[in-house]
Amino acid sequence: MAPYNAKTTAEDAINELKDRVIGKNVVVTGVSPGGLGTEVVRTIAPYAKLIYVTGRNKDRIHESIVSIKKDVPSANIIPIVADLTSVESIRSGAWRSQSLFMWILINNAATALFETLHRSKEGFEAQFGGNHLGHFLFTNLILPRLREAATPEYPARVVVVSSLAYSWAQAPGGFRWDDPAFIKRPEEYAKFEAYMLSKTANVLHARGIARKFATDNIVAYSLSPGIVETNMNLSIPLDEQVAFGFLKEDGTKAEHPHWRTFAEGVGTEVVAALDPSLLPHSGAFLLDNQPAAGKDVTSVITDENAERLWQLSEELLAPF
Repeated sequence: MAPYNAKTTAEDAINELKDRVIGKNVVVTGVSPGGLGTEVVRTIAPYAKLIYVTGRNKDRIHESIVSIKKDVPSANIIPIVADLTSVESIRSGAWRSQSLFMWILINNAATALFETLHRSKEGFEAQFGGNHLGHFLFTNLILPRLREAATPEYPARVVVVSSLAYSWAQAPGGFRWDDPAFIKRPEEYAKFEAYMLSKTANVLHARGIARKFATDNIVAYSLSPGIVETNMNLSIPLDEQVAFGFLKEDGTKAEHPHWRTFAEGVGTEVVAALDPSLLPHSGAFLLDNQPAAGKDVTSVITDENAERLWQLSEELLAPF
């Protein structure tokens, strides 16, 4: 394995791996000001041939692109409005990127942690609907472009941004198999449990892609970028961040082992998207830029459960 670790920054990663993205077309979801997605695009923009960027808000995507082009005037970026909590919006957005081969898809977008139960446009709990089902559908729609681009020498990649928080899920068996979208028992909704559930789904989704499309020269990884001070994390109330051990009561950072700088969080996504030494580990959950093992991979992460979630996701989306 390459010597990438928890302290690898975006600059470290691209300096070593830029040859892997030169001339390639890339898709990055969830690009908005102050987020990891925007910085991933800024990092690879000097080298990629074309980058499609998606987000739910046209103005926020535009703001991100303007910011990137101040640093990289040559950046070739095409915006796509795609709300991952709307099947109609996802289909429309994916259609816009159907004309070109795609070598890399980075599913970076994340849905807000709602205090009370929010629903996607199709009626799913918003975090499971956006973080997982939205990316599941979008990825399936992009897969033909990835399959056409992939070669044995340069496999296409799908990167799914998850979180180590997936391993904290309290659902029986590690997953809420009978009601992941909180449709049958909405009264059981709790925002962090829903978040952890969606992040577990992200890990299983990557594993499912790796299994199903290995013969098509497509590899996939899920990852934890660590605890990074993004706009989303900063919106979590202080008392809750204290309870999770992220912050002290005075608001300063606690000595948590998974705090990462913004540059380190971005570096994790770049490594997952480009590092050739990861190719033998398709389907892995990456922690500190290496395939996680032992206590960091819970018993719910199996090939059988990856297939089970794949079938369940298809069933949930079938009416739409």
